[in-house]
Amino acid sequence: MKSLDIALSVAPHVRALQDRGMDVDATQDFDEVRRRWAQTGRKEQSPMMDVNRHEFTQRDAFWLFLTEGDETVGGIGVKYVDLVDESFDSYLRRTSRAQYDRLVDPINSIARPVLDQVSGRLVYIGELEFREDKRGRISILTALVGLAKALAAQEWSDFQWMYAFIPKEHVRFIYAYGFSYQLANAVTWHEPVPAGRLNSHFIILLDRYSFAHSVMTARKATDLLG
Repeated sequence: MKSLDIALSVAPHVRALQDRGMDVDATQDFDEVRRRWAQTGRKEQSPMMDVNRHEFTQRDAFWLFLTEGDETVGGIGVKYVDLVDESFDSYLRRTSRAQYDRLVDPINSIARPVLDQVSGRLVYIGELEFREDKRGRISILTALVGLAKALAAQEWSDFQWMYAFIPKEHVRFIYAYGFSYQLANAVTWHEPVPAGRLNSHFIILLDRYSFAHSVMTARKATDLLG
C-alpha cells in the first residue's frame, strides 16, 4: 500500500463534501475538541473517545469536524491502539471497566469470530455525529467516514484492523461505511447495559489488505476517467 495512493484517495472525499457546500477540519487540539463537540449535536463525548477520560497524545488520536460556513455540523473521532501482546478480549474488558466506572467486568461475552481475528495494531473510528438538520445524506456519510479511514491509514500506516460499532438500524448503510466485514451482537453486556451501548450493536471491521484493495480500485477508476 503506497502512501501516494492513500494521499490521492483523500481528494475525492474532500471534493464530495465541498460539492455539497461543506468542508472539513482535522484537529489534534484537545481543547478544540472539547469546545466544538457540543456543536455537532452530541451532548457529551462517548467514554471511548472522551478527551477528559483518556491521556491521549497527538500521536494516537485525531478528530474531523464537518463545517458549513462558520458552523460545525458534524464530527468523527479516530484513535490508534497498539495491543502488542494483549488480546482484544482483554483490552475491551479492561478499558470498559474504566470507561463505564464499573468495579467488575461489564462485558458478558464477545463474539468468537471477533476474538479469533482482531489483534495487534488497531484503529478505532467512533463518535460519528451529525447535527439533526444535516442527517440522512448518505453521500456526506460516505465522504466523512472515507476521509477518516484514509487519514488514519496515512497517520498509522502499520495498522492491521480498523473497527467501529454501529446500531443495527445502520446496517443498511454498510456500503456507505466501506468496511469489509460486519457481525451482529458482537459484544453483549451485563445489566445494566452502559449508556450508549446496546447488545444489538454490530461491529464492522476493515483489515489493511481490504483497505489497500479499495484504495487501488479507486485509483484505477480515477485513472480510467483521465
